[in-house]
Amino acid sequence: MHQINNNEDYAKKLVITGYFHDQVPEDVIKAYETVEYLMAHAYYYWPMFDEAFNKMLFTIEMGIKLKAKQLNIPIYRRKENGERWYRRLSLIIDDICDEDYLRDLKKKLERSAGLRDMKAHPKQNSFSGPSGGTHRNIKYCINILNRLFRGREWHKQQQKKIVKAKESITNLKNELLVVESGERGEVIRSILDFDIIDEALFVVCLPVLDVRKLEAKSNQFPHLKSFSILDYQFLNDKVIGRTLDGNDIKISLTNDKEVRNAYSRFKKYLKEIPEEEMKINLNINAIETPWFLSNAEYQYLNESDFFSKYS
Repeated sequence: MHQINNNEDYAKKLVITGYFHDQVPEDVIKAYETVEYLMAHAYYYWPMFDEAFNKMLFTIEMGIKLKAKQLNIPIYRRKENGERWYRRLSLIIDDICDEDYLRDLKKKLERSAGLRDMKAHPKQNSFSGPSGGTHRNIKYCINILNRLFRGREWHKQQQKKIVKAKESITNLKNELLVVESGERGEVIRSILDFDIIDEALFVVCLPVLDVRKLEAKSNQFPHLKSFSILDYQFLNDKVIGRTLDGNDIKISLTNDKEVRNAYSRFKKYLKEIPEEEMKINLNINAIETPWFLSNAEYQYLNESDFFSKYS
């Protein structure tokens, strides 16, 4: 959990700024402004952060209905007596995401709709504040809204980029790699997953630990690392581009003897860890990987010239 020293520190660490492209409707942007105010107020009354999340989920619902309106998709039917019958959100999502290249968007919208249903029908009073996934779920929802209001051609191109990149990523996925950026280098043993937005590639990787620096009696696992690569290019056995900070970055295969010796020591170290602990770590990585990708996407929205804060 974050260490909070004062209200300014709280705002910097826990109030999530909304970044939206110019195709996102003004109603959505204004609704998110309320989400921000609720998060800010939670400094004085912690449960208000949950209300911010509730508002975020209702904003997603509103966004889905606004998108349906743009596409002339009905959000309600009329009964024989003339009364309106509002369609289930799942049916509207089906109509919005009616092509194969919208499959990923559909999954994300269905997940957010599921969260909305769960929060709308509580079985008891509870709150989690920024913990319990609330903080990163709000970032996730910002990402969804930006994707939702992209045009169909954008989604088609995204799908093509992902399919094209998948083959290159597969060739690197379970190989020993070196990440080089500026003066910093890091050895990774696996690319767990990736995503693409515009010309930005996000990868989540498992690093190799230098076991010589670990405490002798503790079983330690490497923390996941994500890398954002703008203007990425796949070249044979490597991917190159630049970081959000503007530095060159390269992820490439390595046959360096010293690196491979370090990897051999690490593999030997892992074999000594109990199988149950290894399974738990694998499950944690599987759960955390999508969140790392989501956070990388949000940071891209923050840094990208294509996006601006709603104000």
